[in-house]
Amino acid sequence: MAVGFGSAPPARYPAHMRAYAVSIAFWTAFAALLFPCMGCSSDDDVKPSPIPPGYAMLLRQHGGEPPRARPRDPSGEKVDELLAVVDGEVLTRREVLRRLRLPETPDPDDDREEEIRGTRLTWAQQQLVVSAARRAGLQIPASVIDDIAEEQLDKQRKEYEEESGETISRADYLVQRKLKWSEFRRQIADAVAYEYYLKKLMSGVGGPTRPMLDFGVSPAEVRRVYYDHKKLFDVQRGVKFALLQMRIERFETEGRDFIDAEAAAVEAANKVAADFRTGIAPEDLAKKYEIEKGDWRVTPDFIVDFRQPEGKVWLFDTQRRAPDATVFTDPGGPIVLGLIEIRPARERQLDEVYDEIVARLQTGKQARLVAQLTIDQLHGGSNVWPEELADELLDDAHGLLDKIAADDVLSGARLK
Repeated sequence: MAVGFGSAPPARYPAHMRAYAVSIAFWTAFAALLFPCMGCSSDDDVKPSPIPPGYAMLLRQHGGEPPRARPRDPSGEKVDELLAVVDGEVLTRREVLRRLRLPETPDPDDDREEEIRGTRLTWAQQQLVVSAARRAGLQIPASVIDDIAEEQLDKQRKEYEEESGETISRADYLVQRKLKWSEFRRQIADAVAYEYYLKKLMSGVGGPTRPMLDFGVSPAEVRRVYYDHKKLFDVQRGVKFALLQMRIERFETEGRDFIDAEAAAVEAANKVAADFRTGIAPEDLAKKYEIEKGDWRVTPDFIVDFRQPEGKVWLFDTQRRAPDATVFTDPGGPIVLGLIEIRPARERQLDEVYDEIVARLQTGKQARLVAQLTIDQLHGGSNVWPEELADELLDDAHGLLDKIAADDVLSGARLK
């Protein structure tokens, strides 16, 4: 088996390659460039529009338009809508809907197009990197992809079993996800190529070629970042809280007008707040007052900000103590805001934030590398259709570089 760029075939694929294949979120703090591949159809009765690789882009360059997808082809089979083509790889609407787990027929009030456009953009960004890997000669044996894909399928299947409480086979899990094995395997193949190629560029893995950038972070660099930006790494005062809403509609009984229903909801909310102050857990309050699951929640971690101005002032008042509670008005019904726990602010020492600084600098390095690689691919002849998608990709990459340049830490870091 040959993994790498013309290197000698190893006895078996590198163990560390498995880790590269399954981790695709190194730099989500800067841009969402990493989406699993959605380049293959999984429905037997659905076919992408018949546009050969590169044809759409060439047609647009000569003033023409690619053929629009038709609802049916002559055989009576449904033809999927083509959303994007990147160097011969196609993305269809149904593939996006499967990835987002959305039904094919939207609800009347379903505004999904922005999410679909975002998914198309991130798919195209990944495909440009994968295309660069192919051009560089990256070869990954089919057996490697099979092993990693089977491992990932089992992992996802087990997670589903834990969440749903039901036992499911590999085949049934794929059916439940509306995926064929070939499509799932393709997702893994692109993830492997993406990760391994970036690792090659950053660290020279797979051959003696010198890496494009120094991915290492020296202790001196970490110390400089820490002492230049100490306050950025301090622990801010944070709070954990609960929200419980008493919806007015619950109190709109026959013979009771809206004013009376609203008053009854406020009275109930005040009782919830009073019980909260005695230390009763939010989940017990929800059960006691029959508050539906979607009308109450507890923050899983400490938060340091709150969007609603009045609630922010109340939560972060230095005189506040747990388990304080208050009631705020809301058009849907009064909301009980209850304070569960307070985390005091404190200064963190260098040894506490050392790994965090290293990760932040390495994230910035990879973000910059991917952005520049995207720009190079677009300027170097990659075929991207439609043209506005190519423009979006270019703008997104330049925007990411601008964010890095403006970042307090990364702007002065040695990222080259």
